[in-house]
Amino acid sequence: MLLAEIEAGGARMRQEDLDAYAAQWRDPVMSTYLDYQVVGMGPSSSGGIALAQLLGMAEQVDFSEMGWQSAETVHWMTELMRRVYADRAAHLGDPDFWPVPQQALLDPAYLRSRVSRISAEKATPSAEVKEMFWVYPESEETTHYSIIDAAGHAVSVTTTINSSYGSKTFVHGAASC
Repeated sequence: MLLAEIEAGGARMRQEDLDAYAAQWRDPVMSTYLDYQVVGMGPSSSGGIALAQLLGMAEQVDFSEMGWQSAETVHWMTELMRRVYADRAAHLGDPDFWPVPQQALLDPAYLRSRVSRISAEKATPSAEVKEMFWVYPESEETTHYSIIDAAGHAVSVTTTINSSYGSKTFVHGAASC
């Protein structure tokens, strides 16, 4: 069905092409937050590095006195996330085609330098964080779930297939298999 759908769309693929496909193992991004070990997806996903950066910077901010969802807490989290997303846009990609500087992005000294440039009183002008350029607007194709079992083990999974990815081809009849 897949090959027939591809051929109907005008592309060429053979069974040999599918047989030659091999999934690649990507090492997970391992980090810690407080006393927790955090395991994230490695590149080509940006999630593991982004989460490790965010948590590494968040450890440097004393949120305990700020209050849940207070203006101060929201300000600091926003400023931290802006820096994570600036790095994500500039440095993260498929390591088969882009040299992802994972070690440098997670270096504690680098994360401290990012936090040290945040003002507690005002937002950083965007041009000073890094100008973001979006070719495509984000769309609503993200699925996320978090599960915690009775023993306290937790897993959090996010998958995103943004509209700029994939062939947007659906194999007719495959859902009924």
